[in-house]
Amino acid sequence: MRKRFINSRPLKRICAVAMAAALTVGMFQGTGVKAAEKESKGAAFKMEAAITNLEADMGSAPPMIAEQVKGPFKKALGDTAIVEVKADGSKSAIVTTKEMSIMGIAVNISNIKEGTVLSEKTNASGTQVPDQVSIPLTDNSGTYALHVNVDFMGSVNITATLSLDLSAVLEKETLENKRVEAKAELEKLNSLKEENYTPESWKKAWNMINAMKQLADSKDATLKDLETVITGCKVGIPQILVPVGNVDFTELLNALNSVPNDLSQYTDESAKKVSDAKETAQKLYDAGADTVNQEEVNAAAEALKMAIADLQYKDADYSKVDEALSKIPADLSKYTDETVKAVNDAKAAVKRGLKINEQAKVDKMASAIRNAVNGLKEKETVDDTKKPQTDTGKVDKNNLSDGIYEVPVWLWHATNNAPSMAADSVNSTARIVVKGGKATMYIYTKQMTMGNITASLQEMKVEGNNGNYTSAKVESKDANGNPTCFSFALPHKNEYIKVKVNPHVAIMGNQDIDARIRVDYTGLKLVSKDAEDTNVNVKEPAKGSVYGASNAPKTADGMDMSIPLVTLLAAGAVLVALVKKRQVGLR
Repeated sequence: MRKRFINSRPLKRICAVAMAAALTVGMFQGTGVKAAEKESKGAAFKMEAAITNLEADMGSAPPMIAEQVKGPFKKALGDTAIVEVKADGSKSAIVTTKEMSIMGIAVNISNIKEGTVLSEKTNASGTQVPDQVSIPLTDNSGTYALHVNVDFMGSVNITATLSLDLSAVLEKETLENKRVEAKAELEKLNSLKEENYTPESWKKAWNMINAMKQLADSKDATLKDLETVITGCKVGIPQILVPVGNVDFTELLNALNSVPNDLSQYTDESAKKVSDAKETAQKLYDAGADTVNQEEVNAAAEALKMAIADLQYKDADYSKVDEALSKIPADLSKYTDETVKAVNDAKAAVKRGLKINEQAKVDKMASAIRNAVNGLKEKETVDDTKKPQTDTGKVDKNNLSDGIYEVPVWLWHATNNAPSMAADSVNSTARIVVKGGKATMYIYTKQMTMGNITASLQEMKVEGNNGNYTSAKVESKDANGNPTCFSFALPHKNEYIKVKVNPHVAIMGNQDIDARIRVDYTGLKLVSKDAEDTNVNVKEPAKGSVYGASNAPKTADGMDMSIPLVTLLAAGAVLVALVKKRQVGLR
């Protein structure tokens, strides 16, 4: 039965009620809940704590004796102590002395200066020696200085350091002190008199008080639980209790808390009604019970609730839908039935009249239309003689409309008409994105290996029309942080674009290397008429594309002369091998 009560709904709302009340407690001053004059005491308990170390400082004792005593002395008080915490906050550690064996002799502690002997025992020689000793803990540091005598070779004085793990003790002390505080706050509520408050508020308050008592008594209560009880006593109960004859603001407060934070998504008219009703309710709330009556408070609460219920969302924005619809060709007869059907289906799916809270659905309609239009495919012409003479199937590189294009490219030697030996690191298909008449080229790269060196192009600089070089932007990287995609503003549409590449290989001098990007505009093709088509990820290579220059058209001069990048890579590989060989020879 107790467990069901602790988990009941009223108790779960304690924290929420208490926090809300913290904002409004000023309204309820003078309700009769007063602070106790008497300060409560802390908790008293005992619990075990580990002895983490007992270190002996033998001072001026002969080294031979010191060496023989130090080791056995570490266990002279065992492994654990009982820490006693008193209500006034003072603490002591009750330790049990242990017999030590030093040089084959049974030795006992005969005195601990700082301690109080609680009990004695008889040692092997029949002498009474301390058994349990209470040692005061002067602070919570866990480290304490002791002055100890042991009955070895007459008597040996030892300055010792006792170390205790007090973490669990201090945690329990904090929890139990908080429990004492919580129970003291609950005790104060016993002075409340039922006849001073309205029946409904009195019932609510005592339901909460009883729930808090159960929580404070629970052995499973956490520090947060007990802090919630304290807040509930100090703030929650005064907020709930309504003195007889006073105005109850509960419904007005609930209505004020129900006003949406953002009224901008509602129509101006309905939002204004809420704002006006809220302003009226807030004024009454701020005025307090001494200047308003219950009837006007109830009326203001009801008016605000009705205004909130009548809120109307603004219409959704269909401008993107209308724009997408305007892009549908007037004549669809030249396109395949399947792609035309996709356009018509997307068009028919448009549902007008949605509100702004369903804007995502409207945007999805616009996207579906755009994708369908971009997917239109022309029918194949059966009679080739009827094809327009200008329909070559090729794209005019000098008159590119907005969209996404693919074009063959290869990394080419800076001066010779041959691929760079590093061409295998560059994908042979690039993309050109034209947006607002501006063209951006995307080049894709991967790692290359030469001998013992594996490298990737880390930088690429592109020559502009003014002869200056500008760094290409790194658009994506692999798991190792190596660039896999560069982009740059297309400087011109000539066959060769001068570039400088740098693989950042320290052994090669970490230098820029001249090269060219060869572009075959005869293979230029349109991929999408939408420059922002989300179905084409321009930061990743085209599907089915390959790296290297094996598919590059032959040039007049096909001889591959020495290439700076490859030469440097090869030299670096040789140097690495020589260094390793030399290291082996030196072993």
